[in-house]
Amino acid sequence: MHKVVPMKKVLLIFVLFLVIMSCGSNTKKLTGIYELRELNVDGLDKFTNPIFLEFKDDQTFALSLVNGDFLGFYSLNGSVLKLSSESGGRFNASWKITDYKDRLLLEGLDEGFTVTKMIFNKIAVVPSFEEFEAKILGEWQIYKTRNNGKMERVTDTYMTIGQSAYAIRLKNDTIEQGLAVINTRHRRIIFENEDMKWKAWFYGDELRLTNPNNGFQYDLRKID
Repeated sequence: MHKVVPMKKVLLIFVLFLVIMSCGSNTKKLTGIYELRELNVDGLDKFTNPIFLEFKDDQTFALSLVNGDFLGFYSLNGSVLKLSSESGGRFNASWKITDYKDRLLLEGLDEGFTVTKMIFNKIAVVPSFEEFEAKILGEWQIYKTRNNGKMERVTDTYMTIGQSAYAIRLKNDTIEQGLAVINTRHRRIIFENEDMKWKAWFYGDELRLTNPNNGFQYDLRKID
C-alpha cells in the first residue's frame, strides 16, 4: 500500500523548489564581469581607482584591485548580496542589489557601509594595462578643478600627455611642461615638475587626475 504524502508537505517541497530555482536563476543573471564606475559615501564622490569584479556561476567571485587580486564567495538571497573575501572592507559585507540590465547598484547594509553606494557597469573583458596607457595618451581639455569640495570652471586650458612627456597650455601658450612616467599597473602618472604620483582614472570617457596628498583634482575631456 502506497503511503499518502500530506498536502502541506507537498506544498512545502514545492515552495523550496521554487526558492532554489529562483536563487539559481538570479545567480545566472548576475554572472559576468563588472567595472566600478561610481563610489558614493554619505553623498560624496569617493571614486579613485579602477575595480573589476567577476561573478561566476559557482557562487565565487574574482576581485581585481590596484593593490592586488582576490578571490571570494557570494550568495544572493532575493535582493541581498553577501560578499565574503580576504580583501575585507566593502567586499566582505552585505549589500542591497538592484539590477538595471547591465548596471548594478549596491547599497550597503552592514554597519560602516550603510551610507555607501557602488555602481558597476557590465563589461565584456577587463581592459589590459596597455589599453589604459593607449587611452590616456593624447590631447585633453582641462575644464574643471576640484579642491576641498570646491569646484572651479577652467577655460582655454589644455594638456598633452605623451609616453614620456607632458605639456599644459593656456590658449596657445605653454605654461608648464616636463617628463611624465605612466605607471599602468597602479594607474598613476608621475610629472617631473612636481615629482607627484597623480592618480589617473576614468569617469566614462573623461579623465580624472587626483593628487593623493591634498585631494586636488583635474577634470579633463578628450579632444578628438
